[in-house]
Amino acid sequence: MNFASLCDDPLHDCYYSVDSNMIISYVADDIPGWRAYVNKLSQKGKRFFMTSVVHDEVIRGGPIPPVFHLFEDKEGGIRSKLAIPRLLDAFGILADTGCAKKFANGLQWLLQSGFSISGCVDIPEVSILSGNALAVTANAKLVRRFLYTSDKRAVFERVVDERALEHLVDVRAVVKSSGAFVDRSAF
Repeated sequence: MNFASLCDDPLHDCYYSVDSNMIISYVADDIPGWRAYVNKLSQKGKRFFMTSVVHDEVIRGGPIPPVFHLFEDKEGGIRSKLAIPRLLDAFGILADTGCAKKFANGLQWLLQSGFSISGCVDIPEVSILSGNALAVTANAKLVRRFLYTSDKRAVFERVVDERALEHLVDVRAVVKSSGAFVDRSAF
């Protein structure tokens, strides 16, 4: 499946928490079909949200396109930041290493996404319950390290549950060169 094919599906209707990679790729128009997909879905109303950590990361590079909306969720930001050391420990990564620092923003975004999506008044409950509210990323290293197998997802979900972050959101993992994607179910 890819974004170009989703553009042609009039029934397709999703909401997303986007990471910085996806916003940057929208601006650069370097993922085939992504910009057209975002523009088409945006015409249906608010569809693409970002956490404050993503906002702060992207804004340093220039203005953020108006199709991306900030989650108004300080509690999720606080909880997700506090959960990072526990998550790193669960995956055997020392918190003061370069690896931990490299993944910190991506992990905070992913930890917060499920919490923020569940509380966002702009996302209909039926979309959340039917699996049409997802996190989307082109960060292959993050997906491989933390979500690639059911065992890894189970470890991640345990930390999400321990830290009262609602649930691990389903993740749409995008191949940047083609716009193809694989959905990684949280369950």
